[in-house]
Amino acid sequence: PAPPAPWLVSARSAPALAGQARRLLDHLTAHPGLRPADVAYSLVTTRATLPHRAAVTGDDRDALLAGLRAVAEERPAPGVVRGVARPAGKLAFLFTGQGAQRPGMGAELHRRFPVFAAAFDEVAAELDRHLSRPLREVMFAGPDTAEAALLDRTEFTQPALFAYQVAAYRLVTSWGPRPHHLLGHSVGELAAAHVAGVLSLADAAALVAARARLMQALPAGGAMLAIAASEDDVRPTLGAGVAIAAVNGPAAVAVAGTADAVAEVAAEWTARGVRTRRLAVSHAFHSPLMDPVLDDLAAVAARLPHHPPTVPLVSTVTGAPVEAAEIGAPGYWVRHARDTVRFADAVTALRAQACTAYVEIGPDGALTALAQGVLADGGPAPLVLPTLRRDRPEPPALLRAVAALHAHGISPDWPALYGGTEPQPADLPTYVFDRQRYWPEPPAWLTAPVDDGTEVERRFWAAVDAEDVDTLLTELDVARDQPFGAVLPALSAWRRRGRERSLVDGSRYRVRWQPVAPPDATPAPGRWLVLLPADRAADPGLDACARALGPAVTTAPVDTAADPDELAARLADLVAAALGDEPLAATVQLLQALTDLDAPARLWCATRGAVGVGDDDAPANPRQAALWGLGRV
Repeated sequence: PAPPAPWLVSARSAPALAGQARRLLDHLTAHPGLRPADVAYSLVTTRATLPHRAAVTGDDRDALLAGLRAVAEERPAPGVVRGVARPAGKLAFLFTGQGAQRPGMGAELHRRFPVFAAAFDEVAAELDRHLSRPLREVMFAGPDTAEAALLDRTEFTQPALFAYQVAAYRLVTSWGPRPHHLLGHSVGELAAAHVAGVLSLADAAALVAARARLMQALPAGGAMLAIAASEDDVRPTLGAGVAIAAVNGPAAVAVAGTADAVAEVAAEWTARGVRTRRLAVSHAFHSPLMDPVLDDLAAVAARLPHHPPTVPLVSTVTGAPVEAAEIGAPGYWVRHARDTVRFADAVTALRAQACTAYVEIGPDGALTALAQGVLADGGPAPLVLPTLRRDRPEPPALLRAVAALHAHGISPDWPALYGGTEPQPADLPTYVFDRQRYWPEPPAWLTAPVDDGTEVERRFWAAVDAEDVDTLLTELDVARDQPFGAVLPALSAWRRRGRERSLVDGSRYRVRWQPVAPPDATPAPGRWLVLLPADRAADPGLDACARALGPAVTTAPVDTAADPDELAARLADLVAAALGDEPLAATVQLLQALTDLDAPARLWCATRGAVGVGDDDAPANPRQAALWGLGRV
């Protein structure tokens, strides 16, 4: 059976995300009978998907609960991915090249996901027409067996990678994510070309098998070397028989050629203290050693019909988006096998196409780190994900990659992951609100308990409130026959009315006037920019208010009917915007413009006629009073 679908939790903020996970964890702990599939189904069908997201993956309920606990405690854990949904960008799929193969790749996915199994069997059947033995026997053989050793032979390596990548692509896209662009590294471009519609499955299988067979037939003795340096630095150090095989990043180059010539290059760069690594390959791909088979490869490619790509394809031959006429020419696949793999340029081209998420379709994460290196330019780091890792079980790793896409805003069709489990809705906790206050706290005098003075006074007023005549007679030492009984209810009502009036008055807004400084005080320090409506710029009253701020005052008349963009542009030139017919809206625009400029300034707003200053003074312009509320919040 397939592993449980991920549990998804989302919230408006990071603290609320932890709180939501905590509430869900408590609920599931109290209800151990809830099935993981029902929980997953309910989380995606009965709960809103909010920006702050976490996805928990695991093989069973205990693993899922452990991951949920990690989210609640805001700590990292295996099987947990977190993220904040980004604005919609484009998704690119990267298809791995030769060298990423490993024994058993795809076997677990084949056993647990019917979509992968059906796609793989279809591709393998086409490839088996051209291979000396069934591909499945080679790919799914156990480690350290003779069949598994065949996987490192180019005649099986390239078909195996093609079969795995096409099946993995079909599985991932069956869950919803659809790439906007495709890229393939070396032989991976053949898988990309097929899923893009350039080559039919039968034709792509024929080309892949022919390419692998021709390369395998070349004489042994070639070698490849990875160097942590730039192309411009490496190229002058290459002698005869060595070529730049791949440019994978700003400081990631692979060279290929005869074994002796490559050994000399390795010795020179090692002496410089630069990291190098011999690649485990049987031939020197993308080098002059490929020349003997290029005519035969061109003849095979020329017989195959090519079609315009239905998904945009970026070429690693040119490092740019490929045109239908270009990829359909017979010479394209010859250059593809012989010339330098321009992976770094191709990833840069994807970024220029507004791709913000990159998913590697391959049995290992060979391209992930390379793409991250190309995309690391100091800006926001894009999302770059491998679907599998060679040292991790396949189904959880794949689900984790899909969950990471969701956490960053690219959500799959989650119900499609449930297969035949027929999940049912489960009763789950509702949202945990932050409950943040947006209003001022009441002053202490309003919420503090009423101080009734001394203990004697407290006893007296308590007796009055209760109309306890006997206690009052005792406290006041007066006789019962005195006319005190009529006074007591009136006294209690009087005190009660006074308390109610104080409470109501204390809950009302008040306008208090007080001078900022005495008239003869030192003017306010600093430079002041005063914005005035153009039709009232000469108002003597406004001018007097401006001059009262001090000598460093600049007044700027502005057109209150101007376009907001024009007002913002004017503010950038220190002339700014001003109040219009809607003072609150115009002032909010002014605040936004100040924020955009990152101006280290405080904003003071003055109204005229917004409020009354006396009992008989009616506001002349009450709409401006909204600014007073803006100041309070």
